[in-house]
Amino acid sequence: MACGCAPIARPADKASSLTLPTDGSPAGPVRFGDVCPSLLGWDLSFSTSLQTNTEANIVLTCRDRWIPSAGQVDFGDENGGILVAGGGRLFVPFPEVGVEGFDAAAQGGATDEVVRIIGRPVLRGEAPGGTPIALGYTSVAGAGTGGSAVDFDVPAGVESFAVQLGGDNEQLIIQPTAASGDVQGMWTLDASTAATAGTLSRTPWRPAPVPDSTGQGTINVEAAAGTTDRVTVWWRWNLAWLR
Repeated sequence: MACGCAPIARPADKASSLTLPTDGSPAGPVRFGDVCPSLLGWDLSFSTSLQTNTEANIVLTCRDRWIPSAGQVDFGDENGGILVAGGGRLFVPFPEVGVEGFDAAAQGGATDEVVRIIGRPVLRGEAPGGTPIALGYTSVAGAGTGGSAVDFDVPAGVESFAVQLGGDNEQLIIQPTAASGDVQGMWTLDASTAATAGTLSRTPWRPAPVPDSTGQGTINVEAAAGTTDRVTVWWRWNLAWLR
């Protein structure tokens, strides 16, 4: 017997945009979502206006919208966002997603960067056009000479990280550390010898610290030898990965 309920229509595509102030303050959020029970997520396509000395980053806040008690899942925060400056497509496997943006360069240029977003719903049984993998990075110049260290705060939802040097004659000790202080690994990146001088490639991807109630943790990078010109920590998000 039919229940007499009206069928739930397929969610419509949605176009939106964010204008990112050059002082680094946040813009948005814009939201994509629907109560359709077959909605698995959204393909989000990004394009940017690519202004001089700007760097478009986004932060995602995701929920299972039709479950009122469902908590939110965050990807990115003020410590680092998902890089979208070059544009592309990202599959977000949640039926509701909020997108905020900020200019990570924050150099106060004359022209704000505009991020244009088109959201296309992906229903059960359909293949997404994008990938749930996203990248971003945090870079610090002049981390110091041998014996000095810097802590890189891990952004929300990061799955893994990789460290990259900005010069040779350096040796770094890398320690992912939980917010509780538990050191969860240790590696060395060595470009201090003639054989490896100028080795600027990133380290392999390593698991990010396991988050707990006190925070996301840090990546502690110590300049064990030489003078560090620049250290960059790359962040990798997998929006479909359970941590």
